[in-house]
Amino acid sequence: MNIFETPDVAKALDNIPPGLKENVFFLLHDKNKNDRQRSFPDDCGIWASDSGATPKSIFLKTNDGKYKLIFLRKGEYHFQKKVKGKMTYVKISPQPSPSKLTTLQRYYTSLKKDKTYKKRVTRLLNDDSCFTICEYIGKFPGLSSHGNTKIGETEYLRIPTNVMEEMSTLLKQKTPLEVYNDLTIKHDELSGPKNKQQVRDKKKNDKKKTKTHIGKNIADHMAEIDNLVTQNDSIVKSVIRSQGKSPCLILYNDEQIKDLKNICCTGQSILCVDKTFNLCDMHVTATCYKQVSVVDEKTNESPIFLGPMFIHDSSDFGTYASFFNHLGTLLANTDTSQLVIGSDEEVALVNAITHAFPNAQHILCTRHIKQNVNQKLTDDAVDKTDRDRIINLIFGVDGLVNADDTICFEEKSNMIEETCDQISSKFLNYYKKKVRNTIRTKVQQPQTILKLENWTNNNSESINHVLKHLANWKSQPLMDLVNAINTYVEAQFKDIRRALVGVGQFRLSKNYQHFEVSKTVWVGKTDQERLRYFNRCRNYNVKDKQIVTSTDGKTKIIAPRAHGKKIGQVKRKRNAKTTTVTKKQKL
Repeated sequence: MNIFETPDVAKALDNIPPGLKENVFFLLHDKNKNDRQRSFPDDCGIWASDSGATPKSIFLKTNDGKYKLIFLRKGEYHFQKKVKGKMTYVKISPQPSPSKLTTLQRYYTSLKKDKTYKKRVTRLLNDDSCFTICEYIGKFPGLSSHGNTKIGETEYLRIPTNVMEEMSTLLKQKTPLEVYNDLTIKHDELSGPKNKQQVRDKKKNDKKKTKTHIGKNIADHMAEIDNLVTQNDSIVKSVIRSQGKSPCLILYNDEQIKDLKNICCTGQSILCVDKTFNLCDMHVTATCYKQVSVVDEKTNESPIFLGPMFIHDSSDFGTYASFFNHLGTLLANTDTSQLVIGSDEEVALVNAITHAFPNAQHILCTRHIKQNVNQKLTDDAVDKTDRDRIINLIFGVDGLVNADDTICFEEKSNMIEETCDQISSKFLNYYKKKVRNTIRTKVQQPQTILKLENWTNNNSESINHVLKHLANWKSQPLMDLVNAINTYVEAQFKDIRRALVGVGQFRLSKNYQHFEVSKTVWVGKTDQERLRYFNRCRNYNVKDKQIVTSTDGKTKIIAPRAHGKKIGQVKRKRNAKTTTVTKKQKL
């Protein structure tokens, strides 16, 4: 058959038919519904990938309707001509127009089991051609096993393309088991799915193909993230590069910083900090706080909101300091004397926090301290009875962490030292050098001022659980994780906006209920009016519970609202005139 001739459309096939194929060719439709070239799998087994070739040839259609082979050399087309026994190239003048050129592509390969059995696919690469010729040359040697088989398969047979496409479509709506049963019943013995595992693998591979960043490494993701920094609506605010270290990312949006100023810096919520692992190729240090403007409709408690985040590889003081100094700069014009930051005992993290926020109060999680003390006692080979006795003296209900004042703290500390002296002198030195001072400055004193009892960093553990859920409990590509965090943060603040009209999972808290509006009123507002109203709610400061701290910083009270004035009094106290009510006025 001449490939340049117009083929008989009625003879063209959609797929290569099954069965024995020896010294035969098939005319096939070359384009699918999406107007893309198709591939034509067959049932011949494994073709050798190392023996394939795809040469291309260019043909010029002459005036007499024939096609002549030409060559492209240095950007110009030439004829090949033999002069005095030597092949030379003659430039075509004038150069032919693209409409008269046709590119012919051939694909040659041989069967992996027997190289004498060959396959040749020929197609014309132009818009008019919609057909392909597939030729099978030689004697078919029979099927062989797949090179990657692990279950002792003797003959490998490829599942038809249309079956695999149908499998992908059904997997979007049904489970792999349902798809396997449906396809097994619908197709014959050789065309149906090989086994249930093949269907499960197909679903997994299709899911991978839908991900945007598959096949890219962390350097590719970092290049995309660099571009996000220039976008005003991006959660990525800074990319920090240091010599000898991996880049670090600082993530937050304007609403989170607004909450730091209005909620955390006014003492309404503790800013919790914790580092978590296995979310991506780097560590993630996340902050969180209680969103006091709303409550959960089921628990009636303030939800935990995600705060600024830090994605980093190193965990030294300098790395952490770059993050907290960045936050300190954002809060430079805000009073941070009432800011309370809670974390675990990680030394670099604690030092970076105290360095960036010298006026803030730092508090440690008693649960982490208790775990470290228990581990130290175990390493010192202290038996369980004595371990429990020491831990109860430090962390019990009447323990050191719950001491009311300095005198009580010293008495309990002396009791612990006497007990440790009898049990383990090694732990006694550890207690004097580290535990006692840590509990005094980072647990007992802050808890006395803040009226807390055995504060733990449970809020951070909860937000870490949320982050792992976002990552589907797997290490995600960096760009995918950033996008997931961005979506989650936006949804949290959108829920606050929905709470204004009583919709969603949150409801306005007691101090913000006067901002609630009916759905009818909300529908009547323009987008600009809704935004202004939402911003007014977000900027609201709770005035009826203003906190006043004593000059020594040890006592906090709720400031009186009336300031000793009569209702409706507008004059200063010293100028206000008080009148004694006479008996006649009483009558």
